[in-house]
Amino acid sequence: MTDYNEKPLFEKYLDLAKYRNKLNINLERQHEAATIIAAKYWLNMDMLIFAFIDRSISLINGFITLVDDWNYIASAPFVRMQLDNLIRLAYLASLKDGKDIYDKTIEGIHWRSIKAKNGKLLTDTELRKYATKYYSWIDEVYEKASGFIHFSDRHLLIMTNEDSNKGQVEISIGHQATHLNKEDWKDLLSIFLKITEATTDVIRGWVQRKQAITSDK
Repeated sequence: MTDYNEKPLFEKYLDLAKYRNKLNINLERQHEAATIIAAKYWLNMDMLIFAFIDRSISLINGFITLVDDWNYIASAPFVRMQLDNLIRLAYLASLKDGKDIYDKTIEGIHWRSIKAKNGKLLTDTELRKYATKYYSWIDEVYEKASGFIHFSDRHLLIMTNEDSNKGQVEISIGHQATHLNKEDWKDLLSIFLKITEATTDVIRGWVQRKQAITSDK
């Protein structure tokens, strides 16, 4: 059982640093979007978008920090949380006005207890239907990412490293999963980036909508 003290991941795998750099670009774009949205009087939808931007920025920063420290177990659930942002933002993008859902959210009512515009409750399943109209990969990523939220086979597999030549299985316990190969980290980084870029696109889409709504005011 080992807990390594490896140098930061982005220093060891320099070619993976491009994912960090692209995530930082998305950080800048989301900050910029918030600034533009805040420049004119605020709508109910703005308050919801602000909250999602705040959550997304926090997740991006946390994800980068954890990955750089080789903490796969803690960073992987961020994929699911960022996806949670995306599917909710995709639904908001389908609305003309955010007043009703803002009022109910601020009252502490869970989205799964709020009815969508089609009359169905806003469960994750229903929200994903709106998101898959724009991002066909949502369902597949959702199922895989959920495996990191709830205890699953992924947690058993991540801590093991099989040496077929020696016929041995090494168990690695500790927050630094340095035994994982570079492709494992690349896959994690690429899917988080994919979701984050989509999240940024939806946020910037609202910026354009608001500018059109308020152009004559």
